Amino acid sequence: MESLGLLGVVETNHVSPLWPKVYFVTRRGLAALKQTLHNQGQEWRECAVDRRRVEGASAQHVLHELFITEFLTMAWEVTQVRDDVTLLTVQRRSLAKHDAFRVVVAGRRTRLQPDAMFLYRQQEKGMMCCFVEIDMGSMSIKQMAAKLRRYQVWAESSEAAKYLKEAYQHYGATAPTAAFRLLVIVGGRNENSENRRLLRLIAIASKTPRSIRDRIWLSTVAQSHDVVETYNALSEPIWLRLRDLSATILESPTAIPKISRHAIFGLER
Repeated sequence: MESLGLLGVVETNHVSPLWPKVYFVTRRGLAALKQTLHNQGQEWRECAVDRRRVEGASAQHVLHELFITEFLTMAWEVTQVRDDVTLLTVQRRSLAKHDAFRVVVAGRRTRLQPDAMFLYRQQEKGMMCCFVEIDMGSMSIKQMAAKLRRYQVWAESSEAAKYLKEAYQHYGATAPTAAFRLLVIVGGRNENSENRRLLRLIAIASKTPRSIRDRIWLSTVAQSHDVVETYNALSEPIWLRLRDLSATILESPTAIPKISRHAIFGLER
């Protein structure tokens, strides 16, 4: 059907070869479908779907959701080959309705909606809660800045402290803290576009207060793809910690590749 022009393939933003193809129906395909239904005595009226409406989803949204699934799967697969790491819980859509994620920003009530969260325990290193944000370029830099602002407000709130401490206590922590990490994975059409996007995100994230800035870890789809076949995207040193980037480095983006990178399931807290 693809070769006949009835289906097209959605561009996959530089993801792994194992990534499933996502198809959409072309105009020719819609015309063929309409004619087929007409021949069967049925009438169908074509209706375009707006991504802003509650029904349907855009191709970018589908890709975004698929990559969240792939990333969380990679996190689970690491725990299957490493005895020192245990994945305690994974949360995704449930966070969108959780009362703990209501925030007030500039006097306006809103909600922080992480793409996902997972909590793990590492032998002799304790537990860590990680929130996940997949940036496939569908949000503007202004929108990303607004989301980081919501994370900041949430991180400084009593609701965040209560949520995190209760999560750690649930899995046996005797002296729980409100520690967490924010993992930002940047996707793009190719590795160059990912790096450009990464630099722009670093620029806005570096201006946030330490309450959120020092929690941010960043990587790209290309870097996770390089190690995906060994399921080590979270245990390989491919992550930049924002707190490692000095003002001098931020003024000279070409110096960023020289910064030491870290592993999520590594030695650092």
